[in-house]
Amino acid sequence: MLERIKDIQALNENLKACIVMNRIPTIPTLKEKKALIDFINQNNVNESVFLMDNILSERIAYKRSVSEGMGVMEYNDNKAKNEWSQFYNELSGYLGGEK
Repeated sequence: MLERIKDIQALNENLKACIVMNRIPTIPTLKEKKALIDFINQNNVNESVFLMDNILSERIAYKRSVSEGMGVMEYNDNKAKNEWSQFYNELSGYLGGEK
């Protein structure tokens, strides 16, 4: 994937790409999250892709809000709302050229 993005960026130098870690379990001792971060950092040598700092966790609030016909910001779960707001702010900053 990283190699393909690099090839496409050679054709379009304005292309921005980022990786969002999504549906990550909230278990703080999970080794897979660190392994994924290490893999991306080791294989992203020319920094063609930005690894976002904010992570979207596997939260029941996301499933429940959708099943009730709501967005996560309408649902009553402050952790999920905060997580989504931080993600949105980081993504907006990245796309706006702040990163």
